[in-house]
Amino acid sequence: MNQGYVTGTLYTGMEWVTRIVYINALWIVFTLLGGVLFGFSPATAALFSIVRKWTDGEEVTHLFSEFRKEYRQFFWESQKTGLLLMVIGLLLVIDFQFFLQGNSTMGWLGKMITIQLIFLYAVMLMYIFPLYIDTKQRISIVFKEAFRLFLQAPFKTMFGLFSIMALGLLFMTIPAVALLCGASSIAMWQVFYTEKYVRKHKVA
Repeated sequence: MNQGYVTGTLYTGMEWVTRIVYINALWIVFTLLGGVLFGFSPATAALFSIVRKWTDGEEVTHLFSEFRKEYRQFFWESQKTGLLLMVIGLLLVIDFQFFLQGNSTMGWLGKMITIQLIFLYAVMLMYIFPLYIDTKQRISIVFKEAFRLFLQAPFKTMFGLFSIMALGLLFMTIPAVALLCGASSIAMWQVFYTEKYVRKHKVA
């Protein structure tokens, strides 16, 4: 095997590992800078925006400066999306805990409905940020388009969702890896997996 090819492949691999770890650190830092509650959404939007540029073959030479620029750009407009997702997620958890206490028929029915809503919520999360970054549309349109994409490709969506859950399980098992590359790895896979489909079916 050509030694230059092996060396080049190793160099490219290490470069991508460095990128993924570095941008994950930026995501953590900028999330904390916004007090977590107000920093999570713009930091996540900036993360997805830069990952999208990477998958498009764009060169991001100054990663910190680019991340900061994207963070500032998305800071206010991403808050509605992020806060709404947080509120919905919190309400679903509260509902599930409430119905978990009861053993009646109504309690069982409530649990089944809540589980279905949690699944639908997880599906929305898979498409929300890729769609938001790509279309810059209002939150109501983004939610509608995310649901439409799920209906048009349910099996593709479920496979993508289960693969993300598998990554999440890995990161829960090894927290140090999550700290190094948890968010960035999930974003990379999410954008890579959904990019062509999102762009093919996105709103004009």
